[in-house]
Amino acid sequence: MTGRSSLNYDTVFNLMITCPLISISLGKYKIITSDFENALMKSIKSKVNDETTVTGCIFHYIAALVKNFKKLCDENDVCAKSLLKLLCACPFVPIEVFEIICKKLDAIKEINDFAKYFLNTWGKKYDVINKLKVSDMIFSNNGVESFNKVLNSHIAFPHPTIYHMIYILLKVDKVYFHRYARQQNDNFDHKNRILYH
Repeated sequence: MTGRSSLNYDTVFNLMITCPLISISLGKYKIITSDFENALMKSIKSKVNDETTVTGCIFHYIAALVKNFKKLCDENDVCAKSLLKLLCACPFVPIEVFEIICKKLDAIKEINDFAKYFLNTWGKKYDVINKLKVSDMIFSNNGVESFNKVLNSHIAFPHPTIYHMIYILLKVDKVYFHRYARQQNDNFDHKNRILYH
C-alpha cells in the first residue's frame, strides 16, 4: 500500500479488528516489524500499547544505506566503506553509542553528503531501527514479502476495494491453513500419537 496515508492504514487495521471473520488486534503482538513507511508506522503505533515493540525491517534499512552510499560516495573509498559498515551496525548498538555516532557525523556533515543523508534520514529514528529490544530475533519482514506475489496472483483487477482485499486475504489464509494442517497431519505418527517437528 505504498503512497497511502495513516488514515488508509487506520481503516484497514480497524476492519481487521472489527470484522468478525478476521478479528485480529495489533495490540496482541509483542513485536511488529514493518517497512519504514511513515504512514504505516504511525498507524501501527496508534493501535498498539507501550509493551509492543514497533521496529523497521533491517533489510530495508541496510538497502537504503547501500543505495545512498552508491549515490553519494566513491565506492573505492576505504573510509567511506568503513562508515557504511559502521552505520549498518547501528541497530545493534545502545542509544548512547548511537548518539555518539550521530555527534561524530554531525561534525563532518558539511563535507560528507553520506553523513548528512544519515543524520537527516535516520538520526532521529533510533527507536525504529533499534534491534536490541527485538527478543524474537526476527529482524526483517522479508518473510512476508513473497506473500505479495501470492496476493497479486489472486487479485484479478487493479485497485480492489478494501472488502475485496479482505475477502482475498481470507481466501488465501484458508489455503495456507489447509496446507499447514495437511503438513502437520503428515508429521503426526498416528500409531504412537507423536508429532514430529
